[in-house]
Amino acid sequence: MSQARSQHGFTLIELVVTMALGVVVFGATLSVLDLFQNDHRIDQVRNETQDSARTAIDRLARELRNVSAPSVKE
Repeated sequence: MSQARSQHGFTLIELVVTMALGVVVFGATLSVLDLFQNDHRIDQVRNETQDSARTAIDRLARELRNVSAPSVKE
């Protein structure tokens, strides 16, 4: 006759379900991180473009001021 023994631990089904949930959560986390990285890259390019435009406008304004009020040499 077999005796009823107490077995501790997880069944194979429990381990598979837990691993599947872990993979889903890990995949979602990686997707969110990839989205944040792409947004950061786009923001960085936008900031560099704005800085270039600001520099060009400042240079143009300085040149226009010099043209409109040239220094008079006697």
